[in-house]
Amino acid sequence: MAKKEALKKDLTIEDEIFKPKDGDAVTLRVLKIPCDNKTNKAFRILNEKNEPTFYRSTRLDTLERTDTGLKADVTGFEKEIAGKKYELCEVSSKEVLLTGKIIFKVAAVAQSSAL
Repeated sequence: MAKKEALKKDLTIEDEIFKPKDGDAVTLRVLKIPCDNKTNKAFRILNEKNEPTFYRSTRLDTLERTDTGLKADVTGFEKEIAGKKYELCEVSSKEVLLTGKIIFKVAAVAQSSAL
């Protein structure tokens, strides 16, 4: 049986703002990972030597299951992982399902028309 090729997709670090009971808004940095979440997945971000520097797993309850896939809290890691390569693997088969780069979402900046 032929091995499936991993889908290439860049993922974006985004803000998620929610209001706790005391009323103050809290901002978290989250990474949304679109995938089938019926089985256990492992998500890792690799450094220049292809060594994992960031690891989250549904089995360890560090990857949260959502309606559209998975979500990881990357608060405190966002600057270190921006621009790095990632892999999303099936835990049992070790098959790589998704691969790509992590992109840091930046606020829109008004551009000057004067050159």
